[in-house]
Amino acid sequence: MSNSTHRSAAQPTLESTRSLRLWMSVLLVAVNIAVGAFYGLWAVADEWAVDRSEATHGFDPSMLLPNSVGLWIVANASLVLLIGLDVAWICLTLKLRTVRSAARAQRVVRPGEQH
Repeated sequence: MSNSTHRSAAQPTLESTRSLRLWMSVLLVAVNIAVGAFYGLWAVADEWAVDRSEATHGFDPSMLLPNSVGLWIVANASLVLLIGLDVAWICLTLKLRTVRSAARAQRVVRPGEQH
């Protein structure tokens, strides 16, 4: 195994880091869409079921969604966790940019200075 191969495996290149960030961003957008769709569909179905149960004479609990409390917990928990994941991704991206710009500033050789 050559030294350059070992070095590239230990230290990811700028291009591979960008590619990883791009794929992670695409994956995060896909998860956002999926969880948003789940939450939206659950909200519509729950509202429709409650309206249907109240539309008859009196209240008919058999018209409600089965396991509605569990679905409510899962829908809201998935939304809260997704918001937390989004915030963590934004913080990580900002931290990586700060570290990268600081490293780039240290590498800059000013005229008249030696490295």
